[in-house]
Amino acid sequence: MSHAAKKGTGPAADRQERLKVSISLCETAITLFGVNTRDYYFNADTMADVEARFWERFRPDGASISITLRGMAEAMGSVISYKNHCIPSVETPRVREPKDVYGLRVPDPLKDGRLPIVLNALVKLRKRLDGKIAVGAGMAGPVSVAIAVCGAENFLRWTRRHPEEIKHMMDIIVEGNNRYIDELGKRGIVGLSFSDPVASTDLLGYKQFLEFSLPYFTANVRYGGKVLGKNPGTHICGHTKGIWKDIVGSGVSSFSIDNVEDLAEAKEIMGDSIAIIGNVPPVNVLNLGGEEDIRRSVAECILKGHDSPKGYALGSGCQVPLFTPAENIDAYIRWGKELGKLPIDVERLQRIAAGEEGAA
Repeated sequence: MSHAAKKGTGPAADRQERLKVSISLCETAITLFGVNTRDYYFNADTMADVEARFWERFRPDGASISITLRGMAEAMGSVISYKNHCIPSVETPRVREPKDVYGLRVPDPLKDGRLPIVLNALVKLRKRLDGKIAVGAGMAGPVSVAIAVCGAENFLRWTRRHPEEIKHMMDIIVEGNNRYIDELGKRGIVGLSFSDPVASTDLLGYKQFLEFSLPYFTANVRYGGKVLGKNPGTHICGHTKGIWKDIVGSGVSSFSIDNVEDLAEAKEIMGDSIAIIGNVPPVNVLNLGGEEDIRRSVAECILKGHDSPKGYALGSGCQVPLFTPAENIDAYIRWGKELGKLPIDVERLQRIAAGEEGAA
């Protein structure tokens, strides 16, 4: 999410004087512009238009399009349900029994599922926003793809009963992710982020994480760095403190942290190694809160993270829910840019966080 432009002009010059402000939106943008869900997912022009309109309207420090948590699994044969104004979900996983993994094939990003549609949309978005902001891409980490291929219950059970079949599936997923990364590189996409919610310690035990998640995630991260010239970042939902050092060791350039974790602790443990992003609560604050709730949360996050040694960017703790009010997104980005001005006014942030200074 680091973007170049002529010094002294445009959005990039603004960012040199303040912390970056990012937001995890994905499908939420659909509801802001009254677009039908299927139209967005299956039409590259619509997809690019929605993402461009969002950037033009709200001006966060980044624009991107993701294949979503289910995109790679869909390309591998899982059936996805698309209902209007709902987050798509897995209707029928491709793998129903352990032996089914041997029928999997590495997907072709130019032919399978929605992968070619998203690649086309990324090209269109880059062209539309050329000279304004860099365009990045998003995709799911390997273990999150696996859950969409075989189902969570099967995955967890089979790591104990059928580990070789799970590892065979993971190898295919890694190669599928790598082939998609190849196509991103051919299109000049540099910024890449992996969303990997299943990797959190809320679902996987630590030994499962080390054996069935981390090696495959690391392989994708390092391949991404080789192809794109910059190591990808990642977001993992839920509790992750127990794997922070392992995530750093994977080679990621940044870690977007869920709001259930503490930014100050993350800074102490990871701040010397990677950039940290986070972590305004997406539901209680961004979706359901008012402007003062947003302002206070933004102040609290910046207060904790602004001096992280390898960098800090304000971000939402996870994906912002569907139908989040536009005025709340406005407030979040406005206060992020205002309170993130450099040098950081620590005393003001402390007053706002303590409720001692109201909005002007």
